[in-house]
Amino acid sequence: MSISNDARLKFQLAPAFHCTLIKNIPNILQAAALLPKNRVGSLQKEDLSNPDIQRARSERIVDGCDRNLHDFVPLYFGFKTPMMALKQNRNEEILYLRFPLEILSLPGARFSDGNARASETKIYSFHSVDDLSVLDAKAINSVKWGQDEEKKRKKQAEILIPDSLSLEYLIDMTCFSETASQRVKTVLQDYGRNIRVQVRPGFYFREILP
Repeated sequence: MSISNDARLKFQLAPAFHCTLIKNIPNILQAAALLPKNRVGSLQKEDLSNPDIQRARSERIVDGCDRNLHDFVPLYFGFKTPMMALKQNRNEEILYLRFPLEILSLPGARFSDGNARASETKIYSFHSVDDLSVLDAKAINSVKWGQDEEKKRKKQAEILIPDSLSLEYLIDMTCFSETASQRVKTVLQDYGRNIRVQVRPGFYFREILP
């Protein structure tokens, strides 16, 4: 069986998600990859995340190597993350890029049992699907956490890919609406790329915060 199938059957884990803004897609297509914070530079028109959070991430050294989180492309195991709750007023601008869990087998890949920025979070190397038993799949798949900070931390478990993540592994792009989908498809057509675009409003928060 594949990593994705095993993870789904054993732990109810779905493909990995990377969130970005539609306006960043042209530069992602030019690079043919997602790049980490320390490499993306001017290729990213706008960073969706909070600057204070990014400063903290730049200080977190990844367990098992002498590199910080900004040397890795971050993806979540789950969608409807706390960041998406805070940014729901920008649903039309936000795009999910979905990748199979097979990316865990890429050289140097790591995964975390919660928000990688948090001091309580542990970061692991991946050897087999059984390694994922340290994850709280119930928290990852939850869309409500209220005042439960530990559940919120576990919800944000991450996959960390060093240096770059090639678009050759991309499953699809997911948008909030048909309007957003048409914007993405126009960009893909301009760059001669044939990538599946899905409309899934259920992947987004809509007015009610968790």
